[in-house]
Amino acid sequence: MIKKIILTTALLMVLVPISVILIRKRTKRAKLRRKILNDGDDYKSSAKNIVDSISKSKTLYKELITAVHPDKFQDTGKRKKATDLASRITKSKKNYNDLVQLKGEVSEFLNN
Repeated sequence: MIKKIILTTALLMVLVPISVILIRKRTKRAKLRRKILNDGDDYKSSAKNIVDSISKSKTLYKELITAVHPDKFQDTGKRKKATDLASRITKSKKNYNDLVQLKGEVSEFLNN
């Protein structure tokens, strides 16, 4: 009887953490699914943004942040604008569509 209790307790100690991990994964997938479904007909573009964000956002982020790093500019006006752009780029670090939009602003800023 005591062996059964000990065995059951040991089994529970192993299964509970595993089930918690599985529940967390399921919750994350459900949130992502809800986000995609809430976009309505635009779910394909949302899914494409997720895929692009995973594969391309890191390189685009590095490219943009090095181009507008505030330490590169001596003029205070340009430095303020570069600081603003850098903070917006950092906030959009994992969103590829936002980074593409910011790329246009960065090129316009650098050309002026």
